[in-house]
Order: sequence, then C-alpha cells, then structure tokens
Amino acid sequence: MPSAGHSPEWDWPAYAVAFGRRLQRLRKGSGLSQLALAQRAELTPNSVKLLELGRSSGDKPANPELRTVYRLAEALGVTPADLLPSVADVPTALPREAHADFSWSDLEQRARGDRSGG
Repeated sequence: MPSAGHSPEWDWPAYAVAFGRRLQRLRKGSGLSQLALAQRAELTPNSVKLLELGRSSGDKPANPELRTVYRLAEALGVTPADLLPSVADVPTALPREAHADFSWSDLEQRARGDRSGG
C-alpha cells in the first residue's frame, strides 16, 4: 500500500481501461446492452460506451463521478466496489514520462499483454 502523498505504481489511463473492462464484463454478465444499462443508470448510451472504452468525451482517460459509479452499480445489481478494479487488475502502467505522448493503442496493447509493440 503506498504511503500518503505517494502515487501508486499505476497511472490513471491504465486504471480507466481496467474500470471499463470490468464494467463491460459485469454488463454482459447481466445480459444487458449498453442502451439498457444506460437507461437503467440514467446515463446516455454514449457515456456507457466511453466508460467501457476507458475514455471520456474529450478522448482523455475516463474519470467517472462517484454518483455515476453508484448509478451503474445499482443498475447492474452490484456494489460500487464491484465496479472498481483492484491495483492487481490494472495492466502495466505507461511510464509517467510517456503521458505527454499518450497513445490509446499503446495502452490497449499493454492491456492485451502484447509486449511486441505491434
């Protein structure tokens, strides 16, 4: 566990992708479409789609509000904690210096475990 004031060894883009994959797995496990989940959670279908991709509307990493996490959890019949990936679930983080040249394809390759770069 990191001490106060220190960042963990993963970064937000990687966590956003892990959150999205967890959300998608829970949604599919519940037999819901993105549209059905959006309606139950009082969100737009595009919001659900972007969250599952780990992205925000500005093509930045997703950072859902707490109320969004609670709405999704309620709609899926799970606890909010069930939606949040543990640090162990987060793919290897991009080096912090890579954030200036952040690439979704790099992160997606890391999430798949593709270390070949192509």
